[in-house]
Amino acid sequence: MVQQPVNHARLQGDELYEGVTDWLHSVDEFISEGVAKSIIDVEDRAKKSCFKGLCPNLISRYKLSKQAAKAAEAAASLVGKGNFSNVSYRPAPKRAEHMQAKDFEAFDSRMKVLQDVVEALKDDKLKIIGVYGMGGVGKTTLVKQVAKQVMEDNLFDKVAMAVASRLRERLKQEKRVLIILDNIWTKLELDAVGIPSGDVDEKDKEALQLFEKIVGDSTKTSAFQPITNEIVKRCGALPVALRNSNSREIHGMDANVYTSIELSYKFLESDEAKSLFLLCGLYGQGHSLEVPSLLRNGMGLGLFKNVYTLEAARNRVDTLIDILKSSCLLLDGDAEDEAKMHDIIHAIAVSIASEKLMFNIPNVADLKEEIERTIEKEPTAISLPLNKRKASELPERLECPKLKLLLLFTKFRSSLIIPDLFFEGMKQLKVLHFTNARIPSLPSSLGCLFNVQTLCLDGCVLNEIAIIGQLKKLDILSFRDSNIEQLPLEIGQLTRLRLLDLSNCWNLEVIAPNVISKLSRLEELYMDNSFSQWDKVEGGSNASLTELKGLSKLTTLEIDVPDAEILPQDLVFVELQRYRICIGDKLGQRHVKSETSRLMILKRLGKVSILLENYGTKMLMKRTEDLCLRELKGVQNVVHELDDGEGFPQLKHLNVTYCSCWEKSGF
Repeated sequence: MVQQPVNHARLQGDELYEGVTDWLHSVDEFISEGVAKSIIDVEDRAKKSCFKGLCPNLISRYKLSKQAAKAAEAAASLVGKGNFSNVSYRPAPKRAEHMQAKDFEAFDSRMKVLQDVVEALKDDKLKIIGVYGMGGVGKTTLVKQVAKQVMEDNLFDKVAMAVASRLRERLKQEKRVLIILDNIWTKLELDAVGIPSGDVDEKDKEALQLFEKIVGDSTKTSAFQPITNEIVKRCGALPVALRNSNSREIHGMDANVYTSIELSYKFLESDEAKSLFLLCGLYGQGHSLEVPSLLRNGMGLGLFKNVYTLEAARNRVDTLIDILKSSCLLLDGDAEDEAKMHDIIHAIAVSIASEKLMFNIPNVADLKEEIERTIEKEPTAISLPLNKRKASELPERLECPKLKLLLLFTKFRSSLIIPDLFFEGMKQLKVLHFTNARIPSLPSSLGCLFNVQTLCLDGCVLNEIAIIGQLKKLDILSFRDSNIEQLPLEIGQLTRLRLLDLSNCWNLEVIAPNVISKLSRLEELYMDNSFSQWDKVEGGSNASLTELKGLSKLTTLEIDVPDAEILPQDLVFVELQRYRICIGDKLGQRHVKSETSRLMILKRLGKVSILLENYGTKMLMKRTEDLCLRELKGVQNVVHELDDGEGFPQLKHLNVTYCSCWEKSGF
């Protein structure tokens, strides 16, 4: 009851209250180190009998019962303390000193605007100062520079940067604060806030300078000068693209802006880049564009030509994203494997996509009615961003014979009722992607999706999932951040599977034996912060690490191994390019961030030299780029115990935390 909202909070990027974190730590200690562990340790002794088996070991059983009573009392206390009304909070906006003003161009009037804003901020009589202009002209960059300047000059105690929402409460808490509002696209009453209109001629001059900077010196030749001037004029002083006679409008948007951005899309030389751009438009406005998600959905749709491995597909997606960024159609994301799409660009992407029968259905009150209007157009792709907390019920049957992709995103893990016949009319579907939905049951019609190649149920609350085993053409299957408790035997029928993602499935306790070994085509397997109940040998009630030996095509592996001694001696991954492996503790990868592709975590090991006795692990250690050593006890000399004389030739980062009995050693 606590873990589920905690998982959701982490998924949303919220911060956990300190009391919740402490409580979770107490629970972990209770299970792994406290009275619960002591009971498990002495249970075997209590089962042994005395007098050659004629009499039970009464003393041991009495001690065990006393410890059990103590454990029950401690558990009850923990349960009582875990009654939280709320487990998390939204972190405060970034402080200005952490804002980086990238590529700030010191144009004359921009420097004047910067100076004017800073001077205005020194005037206690002024309460509101506005910087306005169309998207892409550099407002955000400029105000970040302002924030940096006023902090250096110590003009304000605090600087917060935010979008318009969540502002009211913040203002109530501060007496003297500079608020920077970004991404305001509704009409501003300029007279009411005292914003001057500026010099239009000077603005065009600077737009021309910026255009020449991007395009190069060829714009200054006499032959190109008239075209250059026309570009700047037609783009509303934004150097985005050329003029087009087929101008369309979006409510509240200048027609020239739409035209210029549309032409930036049309001038993309790569059809794959165009397809990826439209796919980005199907994600919700403001939604982070995660590279793994784009890769998985794009692969399912077959967007990438002459690509035969996930590794090659990943490289292709990275290249296409760079192309879109260079065309100003995508922005850098908050993380390395993310991108963003500006709100204006997103609106235009949605409009262009609709021409190609790809629809991003808005969050409306009558969802069924809106869907029915959409399916009349015979769509090839539908995206449903559901932002309401109450349950959503889909139509009884979605008759979309040409539908290739169906995306559904929710923010609040609201309940989603899927009628039993819902999928019967979309037998050409290739990508089904639900995020954060609470699905009481998967309908029987799911088995009708014979052609689906990508199925993502990320962050979903699910019950029985055995029916997924009927989707024999699946290449990609993701349960990331979901609540599944077991991976049933039926999943072993998906012999074409190339990617299986079980990351952050905190409740996953059972994987049927031989399921993993049957997935011999797997190229990527993600199980970090997830399943760790590996059987020591084959033939038990759970999966064993020995099953991984059959995955000869594996290039990516993320896994937790609670006991180094259960690692098979001959577990060697020839093709492995990327890995995150934790040895010595379950869920050991929580809160571990790494920008490298090969991470090894050693946690709570009493003897690390055992890793060198295993050839496969030894080879992984030598290729490791990021090594984390945590809570190692009794380790006197890590170099001596981990190094067999060849060192760590590819190591870039070493992180040592809570390691007692540690002698200083050099790498």
